[in-house]
Amino acid sequence: MTSDFRNGRHLADLSATDFYQLTIDRTRVGTPRVAIQQELVARGIEPDAAKLILDNVEKTRRRQQQSTGRRNIIFGAVACVAGAAATAVTYFTAEPGGYYYIFWAAGIFGAVQLIWGVFQYSTAWTSSLR
Repeated sequence: MTSDFRNGRHLADLSATDFYQLTIDRTRVGTPRVAIQQELVARGIEPDAAKLILDNVEKTRRRQQQSTGRRNIIFGAVACVAGAAATAVTYFTAEPGGYYYIFWAAGIFGAVQLIWGVFQYSTAWTSSLR
């Protein structure tokens, strides 16, 4: 009889969540995809199931990165528009030859966040597990 006892727990006691968590932990530290798949197989997962787990983790990571990118694009655009609108309001309400405020920090912050969001969103499509 072969032993199905690994890491202090019976293989049958390991849930799908445990295997997904292992995959997530390994990808966070930069473990190559092939090595993760080999480790899952060594822990008793069928090769096709290991590939499915890796694919699902990658899809989830991409969706999260796209969502973060979208959020940064929206907040960046709102900050740029708010800075421009506030500047326009103070400019048009100023007396002729008077003073007005330029809200440059909001514009710069918004532009940087917008560009970062575009980068995050676009790299979610091109990045993959190694």
